[in-house]
Amino acid sequence: MTRRTLKTATSLGRKTMETAMAAPQVVAHRVGRMATTGPNPSRRDQKEFAGMVAEKQQAFVQSWMAMAAESLRLQQQVWSSLWTVGLTPWPRKPAASLTAARRMQSAAVSIAEKGLAPVHRKAVSNAKRLSKVKR
Repeated sequence: MTRRTLKTATSLGRKTMETAMAAPQVVAHRVGRMATTGPNPSRRDQKEFAGMVAEKQQAFVQSWMAMAAESLRLQQQVWSSLWTVGLTPWPRKPAASLTAARRMQSAAVSIAEKGLAPVHRKAVSNAKRLSKVKR
């Protein structure tokens, strides 16, 4: 694993852990808020409840767009390298397949990291914001 891939994988692991810790906190706060608000929620509660749906949609759309953009960027790199290999008159070293495998591993980590970033950002920011709000 290259140093860059290792750094990205470490970031992905950290963001995954932080998201896994933040999401239940946000859910617990919001479910508790729904339970205590009763049939007539306040303006603040209405805004919070409406925002729950919109923010999830926005975060997941951003996630899918980031993964699609990263996939496209990586596919262009692969095609570029294949084109270069096809134009090279001498045979490639046997290590080329190992390099290709490393690139695929790096690509998978990179795509996952790009996809998690918007969801992580929203979950962690919600957990921080809601931890300061009194019910």
